[in-house]
Amino acid sequence: MEFDEQKYKVVGLIKKELGGSSAEIKVIALLSENNKLIQISQDEIRSYFPPKGYVFEPGFFYNYNYKVDDFISFKVEKNDRAREGDDEYRLNTISSELNEFGLKACRVNGFEKKALTTNLNLLSLAGNISGTFYGITDKYIIGKLKINSIGKIEPIYRSRIHLWDLDDANILYIDNKYRLVNEPQEGSLILDCMDDKQLFEWFRTYLKRIQPDYVSLLDHNAIWRTELPKMFAAIDYEKLEADKIRLKRIEEKFDLLELFREEIISLTEGSEKFKKVFTKSLEKHIEEFNDKYTKELEEFKTEIDQQKRNLNSQISDLIKQKLSKDKTLRELTESVELTKEKLNELKSNKARIIQDFSIIKDVLQESRNNVSNSNIEIDSFVVEDIKNNGFDEVDSIDQFKSELQYQLFKNKINPNFAQLIYKVTSLYDIILTKDIRIGLSLAKATNNAKYIIQQVEPDWLHFRDLWSNGLGKIWESAYNSPETPHFLLLEDINMSAVECYCRPLLDIVNGIRYNISYGKTPFPKNLKIFATYISFNDPAIGLPIYKKTFENCGALGFRGNLYSTPNIIRKRENTFVKSSFFNRHFMDDFEIEEVRNGVTEEMNEIFLN
Repeated sequence: MEFDEQKYKVVGLIKKELGGSSAEIKVIALLSENNKLIQISQDEIRSYFPPKGYVFEPGFFYNYNYKVDDFISFKVEKNDRAREGDDEYRLNTISSELNEFGLKACRVNGFEKKALTTNLNLLSLAGNISGTFYGITDKYIIGKLKINSIGKIEPIYRSRIHLWDLDDANILYIDNKYRLVNEPQEGSLILDCMDDKQLFEWFRTYLKRIQPDYVSLLDHNAIWRTELPKMFAAIDYEKLEADKIRLKRIEEKFDLLELFREEIISLTEGSEKFKKVFTKSLEKHIEEFNDKYTKELEEFKTEIDQQKRNLNSQISDLIKQKLSKDKTLRELTESVELTKEKLNELKSNKARIIQDFSIIKDVLQESRNNVSNSNIEIDSFVVEDIKNNGFDEVDSIDQFKSELQYQLFKNKINPNFAQLIYKVTSLYDIILTKDIRIGLSLAKATNNAKYIIQQVEPDWLHFRDLWSNGLGKIWESAYNSPETPHFLLLEDINMSAVECYCRPLLDIVNGIRYNISYGKTPFPKNLKIFATYISFNDPAIGLPIYKKTFENCGALGFRGNLYSTPNIIRKRENTFVKSSFFNRHFMDDFEIEEVRNGVTEEMNEIFLN
C-alpha cells in the first residue's frame, strides 16, 4: 500500500512535549476516507513516516488543547523545513482535521465474574485515567466505569455494568495504553455490582414500598417473595435484569436467615442472659451501621463539594473567555474606526492624490519614451561578487559572529545585533529590516557572496517588474552557484503596491505556490531577501503596508538601539561561509521558538507605528 497524505488521516499517540510547546506524535495506524481503521506494521510506519515513525508539530500545545498520552487523528503534510534526520511530516497547516480518536480504555486487574454478579471493590487500574472509560480484562470489555472522589472504581450506571467478549479488532494497544476504536456492539451481559451492604439497602427500599412495617412483614409468611417481582414491570430492561439478579441473591441470604430465626426466638425466651447479650449485640450493630452511613454521607458531601468547585472553576474560565472576547471586540471596533478615519482622510485629499499620480504618470511616460527611443538595454542593478580569496571555511557560529560584528561596525550598525541577525536569517527567506546595511553587512561577512541592491520604482505594477529588475538575475545565479550565498537587497518596497508586483514571491513563502513564475523553480535554498520600507504614516511618502502581507517573513532592527556603536573594532577573521551554513541553525526547539516570538514582536513594532 502506498501512503497518500491527501487520502488518509493518521492516528497517533502524543508522546512528548518538546521545547515548551512542540509535540512529538507517535504514528499508530491510518484512517481511510470513510474513517475505517487500517492497521499497519512498525516497519511500514517507519517507511511512511521516516526516520522513526513520528510526526513533529511545532507550537502544538500552544495551538491545541491536548496533552501527552492523548490519542488523536489528523491530516499531515511534508515538512519542507525538516533537516536530515528530522521527522519528515507535520500536521497539515491548512486543514489538519485534528480530533480526539476513539474511546478511553484502561487495563483493570482483579476482575471476577460469578454468575451474573461481580465485585468492583476487587478491581485495580493498571494505569492512569480520568473521566469515563471502559475496562479491559484478559477475556472481556466491561463498562462504562469512572473513578469516584476517593479513588475507587464504580459504574457510571448505578450498581450495574455491561460485559462484552474481548474483540482485538476493536482495540488499539501501544506503549501500555489502550483505546477502543468504536463503541462495543450489542450482545452484552448485564452484571450486578452491589456488595452485600448495598444489596440489603436496595432490598429494604423495595420492602418499604410494599408495606412500611417490613419487620412485621418478614414475620408473616414472607409475602415479599411474590409481591416484589410485580414492581419490575415499570423498569427498563437493563435495570430489570440487574434487579432480578439481586432478588435471587436476597432469597439466598434469607434462606440462611430462616434456619436461625426459630432457634434465636427459643434461646431468647429460655435465657434472660442470652436475651441481654443478644440485645446488646443488636445495639452494637445498629451503632456500627449508623457509623458506616455517616461516613458514606460525608464522602457523598465531599464529592458534591468537589463538583461545585469544578463548576465554579468552569464559570471562572467562561468569564475570562468573555473578557477576552470583549477585548478583541473593542480592538476590532477601534480598528474599524481607524480605517474609517483613513478613508475619510483619503476622501478629503482625493484631489491632491489624483494630481500627484497625474504628475508621476507624466514622468513615467516620459521616462519610458526615452528608453524606447534608445536601442540600448539598461539594467537598473549591478550584481556584486565577493570572492573568498582562498580563506578557510568557517567552522563555528562564534567565528562567523566575529566577522559579522566587524562588518556591522564598519556600516555604523550596533555589532551586538550579530547573533540575532544570524538566527533570523537562518529561519526566514524574506526579512523586513529597518536599515538595508544589515543585509549588506551579512553579505560581506560571508566573504563568499553575490548580491544586488535594488530600489523599488513607483511604476512596478506586475511581477515581471520585480523579476526583470534583479530578482530573476539573482535567482538564476543562486541555482548556478548552489554553494554561494546570494542576497537581494530591496529598498523602499512600498513605493509601489507590494501585493501586486511581489505576489508570486509571497505565495511561495506562504506555501501557496511551489515554483516561481518565469523561473519555474522553487525558492533557492541559498537566497535571502532583505527589504526596507519608506514611511507610510507620518510623513506619508510610501503606500501603506499590511501585517497580513508579511505573515511568514522575518523582521530585524525595529526594537532596541540599532545605531549604538561601541568604541571597538574587532579583528577580521580570514574565513568564508558556504550557503549551507545558514541551514544548520545551531539552535534547539526552545531557541527557535524564542526567535519566532521575537520576530512577532518586531512585526508588532512596525505596524503599531
